[in-house]
Amino acid sequence: MSKYLRKTKVMLLLLVFSLMLPVMVQAAASAPTLELRTSYSNGQARVIIYGRNLNDLYAYHFFLSHDAGKVKLKQAKSGNAGFGIAPKTAEGKIEFAFTKVGPIEGLNGNAELAELTFEFVSPGMSQLVLDSAELVDSKLDKRTAKPVLSQPLFHFADLGGHWSESAVYEAAASGFVSGYSDGTFQPERKVTRAEFTVMLAKSLGSAPGERTAFADDSGLPEWARGYIAAAAAEGWISGYADGTFRPDRLMSREEMTVVAMRAAGLPAAAEAETDFTDDETISDWASGFVAAAVKQGIVAGKGDGTFQPGGDSTRAQAVTVIGRLFEKGGVMKDDL
Repeated sequence: MSKYLRKTKVMLLLLVFSLMLPVMVQAAASAPTLELRTSYSNGQARVIIYGRNLNDLYAYHFFLSHDAGKVKLKQAKSGNAGFGIAPKTAEGKIEFAFTKVGPIEGLNGNAELAELTFEFVSPGMSQLVLDSAELVDSKLDKRTAKPVLSQPLFHFADLGGHWSESAVYEAAASGFVSGYSDGTFQPERKVTRAEFTVMLAKSLGSAPGERTAFADDSGLPEWARGYIAAAAAEGWISGYADGTFRPDRLMSREEMTVVAMRAAGLPAAAEAETDFTDDETISDWASGFVAAAVKQGIVAGKGDGTFQPGGDSTRAQAVTVIGRLFEKGGVMKDDL
């Protein structure tokens, strides 16, 4: 073969490969993926196994594991038309299988594949792990995936049925709040300046600093000092006129709103008036931020039409406000 022919052949091969490459990349990009989605209600956890980019998915078989001392499977079902096999459970292992019936096409696109409902045996956290999955198409070709997806399941003994339940569990899964050693969350407990600062800094992913310039730095709790230092350096929280931070002082509702808005980089409203019946009691330094937060659905008033700006914030309120700021929170409630 002449050098010219060899060169031409190489160029043709490169051209063919270059034309195939985008198709290959696109095919890889659209490979089916699985997700675990969790929600909480009335002391139970609902986990959805969600599939994306499905291509003729006719049957599937999931293998999961969990801490049997913390949670127990109450129910497993599929919302798709077909035949679901009763789940097998033993020593923290779960097998769940589903198949369509008859000569029909499998699932395509995105879909919920399984819904698992868990009851809690004891307070604490358990990791739910999707260890592997068998995916079968309508031609009965099987592919075993090793997703190793993990989802923490939390249970606080005093949170079942509380209005903040979903927001608190989402916050716990995100890692910026935790409960107490007795297994409770204490949603109605008042939140201090130190506690709120730590929650907000963790939700932002702020790296803890060192020491602060506050006059009472030596009195700041060790678990909070680094985050207070980071918040002060970032400029979204400050101290008092005497140079102190006062970590144990309770966080008022208007103060919580201002600090949260500043941390998220959201500006105060030019028109600072609200429809609250006690609007005139909102401090001048807070009114613009409160008005903006209300307009954006981050905070709301009390059921009697007041905002109660000087009232103490609770742990449930703090978590929910942070969740709303970063699109983690739930539905608006009258008591925020």
